[in-house]
Amino acid sequence: MRKTLIAIVSVLFILSLLVSVDAASSRIKLKSLTSSSSIPGNINSCQTLDKSGTYILTKNLVDGEVSSGCFKITTSNVDLNCNGFSIRNTLLNGPAVTASGVNNITVRNCNIRMNSVAGTGIDFYSVTNSLVNNTVALNNNYGISFSEGSHNRIVNSSVISNINGVVLDAGSTISKSVIMLNQVGVLISDTSNSVLSNNFWSNVRAVRATNDLSGSLVSGNAFSDEESAVYIEGSGLRVINNTFYAENPFTVGVTIPAGSNNLIGNNTFTGLQFGIHLIAGSYNVIDHNVIDHSSSSGIYFEYNPFFTNVTNNIISNSAWRGVDSDDFGKNNSFVNNTVEFSGNDGIYVSYGWISLVNNTLKNNGNYGVNVRGNLILENNIINNNKGGVYLNPPGGYYDFENQIIKGNKIQFNGGLHGIDLEEETSHVRIVNNIVTSNTPYDLYLSGNNQDISVVDNTIGSYNLAGEGNLVEFENTAYGKITFVNQVTESGASLDSDIIIKNNEATINSGKTGFNKASNITLYNLPSDLKDPQIFRNGAVCSESQGCYAFTSLNAGTVKFAAPGNGYYTIGSSIASANNWCNNTDINHDGSVTISDFMDVSSHFNEVGCTASTGWCSNTDINHDGTVSISDFIDVSSAIGKTTCI
Repeated sequence: MRKTLIAIVSVLFILSLLVSVDAASSRIKLKSLTSSSSIPGNINSCQTLDKSGTYILTKNLVDGEVSSGCFKITTSNVDLNCNGFSIRNTLLNGPAVTASGVNNITVRNCNIRMNSVAGTGIDFYSVTNSLVNNTVALNNNYGISFSEGSHNRIVNSSVISNINGVVLDAGSTISKSVIMLNQVGVLISDTSNSVLSNNFWSNVRAVRATNDLSGSLVSGNAFSDEESAVYIEGSGLRVINNTFYAENPFTVGVTIPAGSNNLIGNNTFTGLQFGIHLIAGSYNVIDHNVIDHSSSSGIYFEYNPFFTNVTNNIISNSAWRGVDSDDFGKNNSFVNNTVEFSGNDGIYVSYGWISLVNNTLKNNGNYGVNVRGNLILENNIINNNKGGVYLNPPGGYYDFENQIIKGNKIQFNGGLHGIDLEEETSHVRIVNNIVTSNTPYDLYLSGNNQDISVVDNTIGSYNLAGEGNLVEFENTAYGKITFVNQVTESGASLDSDIIIKNNEATINSGKTGFNKASNITLYNLPSDLKDPQIFRNGAVCSESQGCYAFTSLNAGTVKFAAPGNGYYTIGSSIASANNWCNNTDINHDGSVTISDFMDVSSHFNEVGCTASTGWCSNTDINHDGTVSISDFIDVSSAIGKTTCI
């Protein structure tokens, strides 16, 4: 009996060690030898981390030791420190570390490798304000996945050889990390205000945002990817201070498929297919980038982007074009850029509205500027290309007007003309340009061009070819010649063949292609001439000869019809138009001054002066056929005379 009682007491004592009473529920539980409830501190096996605190892994967990969801974090404020050890099971689908609906989680110093088909290294869902630090995610399907949460960080980590390196959620950050050899480095969906900074990328595709990365920053990264580096959609993006270089020649640096108010600035692109590819969108800025040795074009536009500002970039050594577009859209500007050494055109626009201002376009293999569209080309330097400016006719359903080529220096282009207006181009103003030393011609009009205004330019050789061109020449200080019929002519110096100055409009009589009717307007003339007349080659030109006035000849600004080429002035019939103080008042301003002396100087040694040439613009004072020293003596002796008529 005593032995039996001792045995019963002994059993009850042992059971007391295995049984506990839940005071809250008064339920009795059996204790497990391995508690399902974790305790912060050292750990050496997979388990649920359900208490806040720091957990330190003390060994590698490999293969059979690793179950799906090896570490499941179910509470906030947990720090999992793998202490440099590995969590690895390449046969297992599922994640190594998971968390859901918690915040302030840290995973650090881990080496994680799961199945590359369906495994995930770290899977955080609806987690906020958490950190992955100094961790390697290798050969998983998803290396690190943050979804439906916000403001999470990946720092000083390596995400390598995964199908998808990182899935990023809103307001999150990847910094100082290596993301390489993944099919997609970072996959972003419906994410905004994220930061990717100071990372190294070398993947098939580095950053792919298929929906929205609005308000995000991509800064200080180095990209060397196979197909595309940054493919992002959204508005308010900043892609700044990055370096892009080619893993192969088909890589695109930055692609923005849609969005507005994005900035791509201060980046360096080297050896890519396109440095920047902009698709549609509006109000985007491309500023202070260096784009070099593109295998196709430095910048490529398509599908009608509008209000795009391209400023202060250097685009060089593009195999095809510096800037290329299928459809450049409306109201886009290209300002203060340098485009040089392109294999084809410096800037090519196939349909679009573009403003090119203060750019340098040089040493390109075709034209510096090749535009099919509405163009404002102002204050550019376009030198040493094969051709300077090529302007196509509009064609199709486009209605281009008010095309302006103004204040440019277009020089030393060889092979395709300085300014080349394709056949049937219209509504073009060529104003105040220096167009010289280009071959074959400085100015070339293919033919049947309408409403072409050539104003205040310095232009050397020219060819108005084809079926003829309807052209107006103007000197805004003195007047204009508007041809009412199409003209066809060529020559070595347009400035010598069309001369407009004070009370003078000369159309070179030796150029039969200019022997067409025109309307001549002369500005700032005397308004008190007695019996004023139109003079042609020194003789009165009557209405029966084709000269007739549209205004009063004392109107100050006088417009009249001219029947053909020759030297035209307005003067008084009382004295011969060539008797202005015995011909010494060369500019017919009523006085003999130093300006008349300078006019003689500008024509010194000119020969072949006759009435038909206007006595070499009146500078052959004695009408002996040559502007010589005797003409200098004549005008010098008359300086000071006034009231010349």
